[in-house]
Amino acid sequence: MPRLLAILNRDVDAPNLTVLKTREALASYLRDGITYPFFSKPVGGSFSLGIVGVEHFDAATDRMQLAGGGDVPVDDYVAALFEAYEAGPRYHAKGFLFEELLRTHPDLETLCGTSSLATLRVILLIEDGKARLYRVAWKIPAGANQADNYWRSGNLLAPVDIETGLAGMASRGFGLEQEHLEAHPDTGVAIAGFAVPDWSALVELACRATDAFPGMAMQSWDVAPTDKGPYLIEVNGVGDYTLPQIAYGEGLLDDALLAFQRRCRQRKTR
Repeated sequence: MPRLLAILNRDVDAPNLTVLKTREALASYLRDGITYPFFSKPVGGSFSLGIVGVEHFDAATDRMQLAGGGDVPVDDYVAALFEAYEAGPRYHAKGFLFEELLRTHPDLETLCGTSSLATLRVILLIEDGKARLYRVAWKIPAGANQADNYWRSGNLLAPVDIETGLAGMASRGFGLEQEHLEAHPDTGVAIAGFAVPDWSALVELACRATDAFPGMAMQSWDVAPTDKGPYLIEVNGVGDYTLPQIAYGEGLLDDALLAFQRRCRQRKTR
């Protein structure tokens, strides 16, 4: 997973971790302590709301260069985070994480035209201590989006063949507005037939990660192919099950999943 650099939270004390509790401490850390580039996000966040990627700090202007373009004064960034922390939505109330900024795999940068991550929602079924792939939906950023969430206008979603790691035709939009694309709209590079980088290693990593949550029989992991290899981003206990249904163009509750659910119920009643 991305290396954790620091946390902003007044109620936390953690050994071997930088904990920021005041505006002054955060400003000082951004100017003199943090390793650039970095990525910040709400501790209790979801849907990529409240995320910021920062490339570097210009001491001469006291401004930070943002991933995707633009810059912001350090004091403005600090004020915005503390305003959200103190009076913002509930998912900001737990503070913010600061992590290393990961960059996508070079093949995906060629495909998408951006260094932003294009994560795969890897859905696994776990029985008798063994995980197996069920569905994989590939979230593909497009346009000016810095996050790959499908709800962001213009982003794409593609199914991945779980045997080969090859992507199918991508979808964009919802309902009557949905369209299907064989190539990325920004670069023209074909998505259909595209081989997910480091596929075998990515699958192995996701399967091993399920051991961390032995009580969850169905897990949805977001895994990113990066320039350093596959990285775990997060696990979803439920996840957005509309994603694989949109990607594959069919419902999720097929015979295989129904049989799995029956076996899970039988084990619970023994």
